[in-house]
Amino acid sequence: MTTELDLTALRDIAKAATEGDWTVGTDGTSENVYADWETEHGDYAKRVVKVGNRPDATHIAAFDPPTVLALLDRVEAAELWTVAHPCQVSHEQPYDFKWCETHDRTFPLDGDCDHKGKSALQWQDGREQEQRARALRAEGRAEAAEKAVAAVREALEAHPKACDRHTEDDPIKCGWKRAVADVSHALDGTAYQTLSTEPLASDHHTPETETP
Repeated sequence: MTTELDLTALRDIAKAATEGDWTVGTDGTSENVYADWETEHGDYAKRVVKVGNRPDATHIAAFDPPTVLALLDRVEAAELWTVAHPCQVSHEQPYDFKWCETHDRTFPLDGDCDHKGKSALQWQDGREQEQRARALRAEGRAEAAEKAVAAVREALEAHPKACDRHTEDDPIKCGWKRAVADVSHALDGTAYQTLSTEPLASDHHTPETETP
């Protein structure tokens, strides 16, 4: 066998060899390999596969044990991704979970392995779909948050930046100025700390009552 498998060449060799199922049989004196082949009458007969037949000899030599084992390794490796393998589940006290030995997964006692009934390819595809769904939901929440922030900024722009009853350097006593400052700093991502413990001015923006 060569270092790398030439699948195209192996396929051509197999097609050139005698068709039919190959079986081992005896003619009474020796063990032979027989091939089922279709006769000119449309029925099937057994014919000895002879090394003297060049295509058959090439086929036998090409599919030597190392080549067949290498092909089986590739098939098994592919099936790890494409075939759903049964879960071998175990549980040991005092653990409150089960363990799937096949897929090396743990899960609750009343649950199932997340690989159950799925090939590795199907499981991976499911994970990718979940991730895409989470990404879409996160994108939707981000867009909604951006719209909300934009609405708040627009509302702030409509408010005057100064208070008509308190000086500009005294934002703490004015509850309205404090609230506007808190929101503005929060939107800008800058630190804002209330330093004064004095009560808020109670005379600010109190609706005036009309005298009858």
